[in-house]
Amino acid sequence: MSRRVPPKKRKKRPGEAKKLRSIGGEVLDVDACARFLGTSPYTVRARKDRGLLPYHRWGGRVVFIRTELVEFFEKLNGVSVSEALENIANRQE
Repeated sequence: MSRRVPPKKRKKRPGEAKKLRSIGGEVLDVDACARFLGTSPYTVRARKDRGLLPYHRWGGRVVFIRTELVEFFEKLNGVSVSEALENIANRQE
């Protein structure tokens, strides 16, 4: 029985790995979602795995829809999204 050799990964071009992937600011990858939520990519992945964030699979990638995230957080009890964004803006000043 022969072992299957995994395919070699394509080398990334300079600067390619550092880009945040988002389409018109609406479709976000894990890193862009983490920046949007103000958390780390690790936290976003953990919340996705636990079913705490709405996500989609798109061509083998995990993506988040910005409006779905906002609607999801608006439905939660506590501070509204607009209040949270205002608090963040106040802290950064």
